[in-house]
Amino acid sequence: AAAQQFASKIAVPPISISPSPPPGGAMSAADVLAAAQATAAAIASSLPGVQAAARTTGPIGSSAAATAAAAPGGLKHYRLEFEINDFPQHARWKATHRESIAAIQEKSGAALTVRGQYFPPGSTPDSSRGERKLFLVIEGGSESVVKAARAEVKRVIEEATARGLISTRN
Repeated sequence: AAAQQFASKIAVPPISISPSPPPGGAMSAADVLAAAQATAAAIASSLPGVQAAARTTGPIGSSAAATAAAAPGGLKHYRLEFEINDFPQHARWKATHRESIAAIQEKSGAALTVRGQYFPPGSTPDSSRGERKLFLVIEGGSESVVKAARAEVKRVIEEATARGLISTRN
């Protein structure tokens, strides 16, 4: 029953954003360079020192929201925030463990980044100081890549939660 309760928190509505293909189907070298620079800027905006700038260009309102940012040449950058703060300790650890993240990135092709910090039940982050509950940022070049990574994170958390509940009974 407790595993089902935690699993119900994992349910994330589907992403409903479709990227447009590059005009003419092919990209010039200048378009590829511009897209690479836009991607580098998107990655840099997720670094702690420049997060405020990222928020002004299009914040993600909820942990289940996904956004697609247009880059030059018609490319899109997909981003999803997956809050993991309220899951059991073992599930949080498994989802943020370096080996788990590397395996998910390799399997899905998405980039995963751990952000925020853990807040125990009953305590809330101070948004005026930029504090946020523990979450994973899932980023990729297509909706399907982000969905695949989200599904794998969900599977890892469900599996770790179930194992944790079984081990506490023994």
